[in-house]
Amino acid sequence: GTVLVGLAIGTIFAVVFVALRHRLPGTSDPLRSLALAATGFVTLSLVPWFKYPPNPPAVGDPGTIEQRTMAYLALLAVSVLASLAGWRTARNLRHRAPDLATAAGFALWAGLVVLAWVVLPGNPDAVAAPATLVWRFRLASLGGSAALWLALGAAFGVLCTRSEQDTRRQEAPEPAR
Repeated sequence: GTVLVGLAIGTIFAVVFVALRHRLPGTSDPLRSLALAATGFVTLSLVPWFKYPPNPPAVGDPGTIEQRTMAYLALLAVSVLASLAGWRTARNLRHRAPDLATAAGFALWAGLVVLAWVVLPGNPDAVAAPATLVWRFRLASLGGSAALWLALGAAFGVLCTRSEQDTRRQEAPEPAR
């Protein structure tokens, strides 16, 4: 399952990177790749983690799984839309108010995320497992997600650099003999 999820995330990452390549911050593809990976980590992992941190298996009432899943997916959708809205705002203000563009985009993103955290319901289940077990599991889950995004951003950046070097070699004229 982990391999399939990794492949799916990697494929989506590649498509988004190609679509936004020259709009991403950074002066090179490896830096752009890391910037996109950091955005993916914050948007898809960190924001939901703070509101709905994962619990170890067998923790939680099976009767509330649909409610918990819908709340999590709603927060995930808001997180993606907030990131897009913040990015678009910063991009649109870059020419009119360059000093405020990044701050305005971040403020919009943060406002939307905090609003979602406040409006969406909390976890309906009491966690009866030992607190150290639960928090170790939660931190390990967050660490695994961070490792996935870091490895994805770094590996994709390296592959982009290799691909660019191969393209340059193929386009270079051969020396006369």
